Amino acid sequence: MYGVVGVEKMRDLLGLNGSTEPPLQSRQVAIKTTRRILNPRLIDCQYNHERILVRVRDQSLYTPGMFVFIRQEGNGYAEAMKPKRKGVPNVTPEELELLKREHGRS
Repeated sequence: MYGVVGVEKMRDLLGLNGSTEPPLQSRQVAIKTTRRILNPRLIDCQYNHERILVRVRDQSLYTPGMFVFIRQEGNGYAEAMKPKRKGVPNVTPEELELLKREHGRS
């Protein structure tokens, strides 16, 4: 464990004199399509006007037209947040309305 002086020396040494918070990244949102894939750990989504495959924990939680939060992982995409219930993204109602407006959905 470092004391307060040791932490300050490490920050100076590493050039972390300002804020040490990681920069916030905007959420990447894809939309689940109607195409069904036999692999239970993959779903087909629409992202930036192209179709992509997204690795998920459980395919049965996603319904067509649902917003899927994704992250870049290696050459492909993976789910960034697992929904708690089938067809309901893990966001607040206000965030959901904002997402619908951004993506032109009613």
